[in-house]
Amino acid sequence: MSEVPMEVLVDKHSNLLLIGKGATNYSLKDVSYETDYDEVLEKYGESDLSKAFKIAKDMGAEHIFLMNLKNSYDYFDIQEVIRQEDFTYIVPVSVYMSDVFTDFSRNGAKISLVAYLVSLVSGSNSETVVVATDKHASLYEDIDAFIEGMDEAENLFSASCGAGMNMENIYFIANNLQKYDMANVVLAAALCVSDIPEYPEFDYGKAIFDIDSFDVFGNWAYFRNHTGGNSSVENLVNFLQRQPEKIISISRIIKMIKRELDFSEFCGKNYSEYQRMRFERKLDTNLSQLEGYVIYKYQIQSVKAFKNVHHKGTVTLKAFFDVWPVNCLDRCHVEKEVDI
Repeated sequence: MSEVPMEVLVDKHSNLLLIGKGATNYSLKDVSYETDYDEVLEKYGESDLSKAFKIAKDMGAEHIFLMNLKNSYDYFDIQEVIRQEDFTYIVPVSVYMSDVFTDFSRNGAKISLVAYLVSLVSGSNSETVVVATDKHASLYEDIDAFIEGMDEAENLFSASCGAGMNMENIYFIANNLQKYDMANVVLAAALCVSDIPEYPEFDYGKAIFDIDSFDVFGNWAYFRNHTGGNSSVENLVNFLQRQPEKIISISRIIKMIKRELDFSEFCGKNYSEYQRMRFERKLDTNLSQLEGYVIYKYQIQSVKAFKNVHHKGTVTLKAFFDVWPVNCLDRCHVEKEVDI
């Protein structure tokens, strides 16, 4: 019996794509939507993908996509798939932050595979985040060696990044939990099951090493032990420079706002001042509905029309506005545009 395509309503703010090795050739270099662990086990076998799926599903993540990549060079064949889709989180489960490939176009430089993934989600309209980790803490002799390893992985990643890459779209979490060896899957799933303005709390269990804030000076998050045996996620930041959106809780709010502002109804319309006013009115309505939830104030600066130099006869409407996210004293500047 042939499979009948099924339309699934996916939450655009809390879905994840797990990419990595399956034990079979099922759905090679293609995206598959899965809901049941037994079916995943049958399709992909005992593998990184099935293991990651079980972790995310057991934690309550609802919308999970899988992509089977058997070899490291398969990552270079998925550019269009990654660029065309808008996943909330992409989680590589078979490569680490420190895994590299040789880039002969850069004189044989060793380039982080994760940096390559981030380059695929660095377009001006991409809100997709890559959630990466590195080798498990149990492989290190002591906490000093572990911290040094995480710093080296971060430095390798940073050195691999080129100009124009969106450093907001990468989270790096240390692999430091006793009962999980895929810390990035754990973090991504926790974010998926947490409401946007909430801190990602979960029963993570104990961390292997007792890392504290004075141990970490980089851009990697870590699990911190507390009395009672549970742990929390600390230093939740991305790789941006110093600005409010560097903090992941704030970045999540800004990304949600950008995704919620859907102006597709204006595409293909003949431009007029009336369309510009409608655009601004809808922006005001949408932002007002978010007040008291993810923002406590907003201010629309302007909505302007520009000739699109790349597409003759097309006009780009661009909105400039500021928002004040909850639990944040700073304002964040946001821009949103649509071609009509």
